[in-house]
Amino acid sequence: MRFAILLRGFHFMQRDRHGFYQHYRQTLDSFYESILTPLKEKGDVDVYIATYPSDHINDLEEDLHPVKIWIGDSKKNTQVDTFFQGINLIVSQNIHYDKIICTRFDLYYLQPISNWNIWFKESCVYLPWREHKVWWEKFRNTGDFIHVIDGDQLPGFHRALAYYGFSRTDLHTFYDSLVKFCNIPRFLSDGHFTSDTMYSGKSQKNPIYRIAHRPNLITPNFDNTSTFIGLLGWLVDKIVTRITGKRIASWEISIRLKSGRAK
Repeated sequence: MRFAILLRGFHFMQRDRHGFYQHYRQTLDSFYESILTPLKEKGDVDVYIATYPSDHINDLEEDLHPVKIWIGDSKKNTQVDTFFQGINLIVSQNIHYDKIICTRFDLYYLQPISNWNIWFKESCVYLPWREHKVWWEKFRNTGDFIHVIDGDQLPGFHRALAYYGFSRTDLHTFYDSLVKFCNIPRFLSDGHFTSDTMYSGKSQKNPIYRIAHRPNLITPNFDNTSTFIGLLGWLVDKIVTRITGKRIASWEISIRLKSGRAK
């Protein structure tokens, strides 16, 4: 078998949108142990990267040996733009891959890819899971950190991403566009989870990954202003979603964590 891995998004940030330090080497061992090595045991693996500039690009290339790398502009390119450019890199190689695994730099994996629910004979695209029940039922929101594409679904996925990118900048509502061009997707998990793993609650504890550079805020610590504000944002998000059916993220209501570097 032959596999492609696309790593997309930020590989380094002094402060992410919540104020936490991110470096791809925080998760490099996990990536090797849970993704790259298990795939190499099954066949050949090519790595592709779609990311943004930093002083760590040379280190990134030395650590991951990508076939191709695309470097965009984080102030101009949306999440969808960057994903699309990464898929372009793979399509341009004109290589048939059995599976294309699209993921991010900041994930600590909780189980190896060999255990993921992606090894069916029927060809399809795999999404992580349905998000909160109300978000799924009203907006078809799905997890947006990981996408696994069977090889013959790649042309359709490529077209779906281009179509979707005309109207959206994030990937949460990609499902309806995807089914226009690809077979009905499967899910890595049948549960309802959010993509973020930062806050406490059952929906934050998915079975595939956690975001490595963000702490898990399980117990409120009201001596820590950032923790209090972050939990307040999460609570407002929950209340507004329950009342209106419209999702807003805590960072979109002018609440920003300022804890600095995550340990």
